[in-house]
Amino acid sequence: MVSQNSGPYGAIQAVITSTVRWLTQNTNWVVYAANISPVSLDEDNRYIQQVRECGATVVQYETQAKFSWKVVKLMATHMRELGISVAHAHGYKSDVHLLLACRRRGLPFVATLHNWTEHDWKDRFYSRIDQFLLRYADVCIAVSEGMKQLAVSKGIPAEKIVVVHNWVDADEIQESVSPLKTSRSQLGLAMDDVVFVVPARLSPEKGHRYLVRALRELAPEYPCVKVLFAGSGVCYDELHRMIRELKLDAVVRLLGFRTDIYSLMALADWVVLPSLKEALPLSILEAMALRKPVIATSVGGVPEVVQHGVNGFLVPPGDWQALTTAMEEAVTNRDIAAKYGNRGYEIVTTQFSPQSQIPKIVKVYEDVLKRRGIA
Repeated sequence: MVSQNSGPYGAIQAVITSTVRWLTQNTNWVVYAANISPVSLDEDNRYIQQVRECGATVVQYETQAKFSWKVVKLMATHMRELGISVAHAHGYKSDVHLLLACRRRGLPFVATLHNWTEHDWKDRFYSRIDQFLLRYADVCIAVSEGMKQLAVSKGIPAEKIVVVHNWVDADEIQESVSPLKTSRSQLGLAMDDVVFVVPARLSPEKGHRYLVRALRELAPEYPCVKVLFAGSGVCYDELHRMIRELKLDAVVRLLGFRTDIYSLMALADWVVLPSLKEALPLSILEAMALRKPVIATSVGGVPEVVQHGVNGFLVPPGDWQALTTAMEEAVTNRDIAAKYGNRGYEIVTTQFSPQSQIPKIVKVYEDVLKRRGIA
């Protein structure tokens, strides 16, 4: 059983869908995909549809609260009825409920550590609970070495953590690109513009404000620079005000949440992620799958993917001057974009593909079952 918290289709949903697809196509495992949400997701929900198309059975649990004993008991009952052998959670709410349900049934519990958000005291409170409970997991899967180091610093035993990097299916991503629906001309961009796309929700930890600050120096010197912020979030008003005050309205576009993110990346010259913290962002892997060079901050697992001067540039987090320098190099030396993009594609298709990573998850399942004497 694989469980997730409900929310807009994003990185976690993409990882679960890919995992389910690989398991159903390459193993004899029977997969049940559980979803915990305030209300059941509709049948036409993208995540529900994709998981079912992969051959998994969807089991939904409703709760308005952060925690529900009713859901725990129901999960435990379903585990018995469905003959579940191992449970795998993604996200705080799934971690708590599935761990306790596994305890009731005496089953192995695996959790993937994507990241912990700490926007306010509530986020920090729930993150601390999650970090404490995960000490009792059979195995925690960290999506990068950087994430493993963070988890250890939060008290999760290092011997319980296995690193399985995030991955993407490059062929699937390229097939999703639709230049007819999303083009430069439709967005008012010229063919000779140097376009940077930032595929990230508008949250403080994503560091958009440092990129805007860099553009204050860069834009007057290079009118060809255009930046697209693809994402929604709590920082929209702040960024909109900052862009207006710095007179960057003609340079930066706030596009909001986009379902055509791959097409936006495809029309760009560079993908930028100025985050203050990350585990291992799928957006960088997706950019590499589209042969796009990357400018990113050296946080979390990012340096495990982006090699400075090979497939992009790495800059310190929160350093707008370094960001300015990297972007200026991209503008003044346009030939490196194709070179870095091609190298990134080689890296992602050989080191961060479903075929290179998902078998490691299968091994985690098999090993934990053997240790428990179940297999």
